Amino acid sequence: MGEKLFHRALFGYRRKDVNAYFESVSEKFAEEGRAKDAELARLRDALASAEREADALRGLREEFENSRNSISKAIIDAETNAVRIIEEAKKSAVEEKRKVQNEIAE
Repeated sequence: MGEKLFHRALFGYRRKDVNAYFESVSEKFAEEGRAKDAELARLRDALASAEREADALRGLREEFENSRNSISKAIIDAETNAVRIIEEAKKSAVEEKRKVQNEIAE
């Protein structure tokens, strides 16, 4: 705050000057306090908004992980079924070939 000079009076400083200075300092501190309170409220709102966004993103991440797991399982199941179908087709083809060969031989 800078140095403040007061006018002298009979028993010290002029009361009017001192009171005006104290009122000025008091108002300045009150104004700074209101500004700090407003900034604090703004920061709290920003924090709450960021927390809501983080919660939403965590939910999306969980949905994506569940989807990825489902897709992975579907791919594994499809590969397993494909191998089974190919094996069954090979067996069926071998059996059909044997039947045809038996019919030809007769």
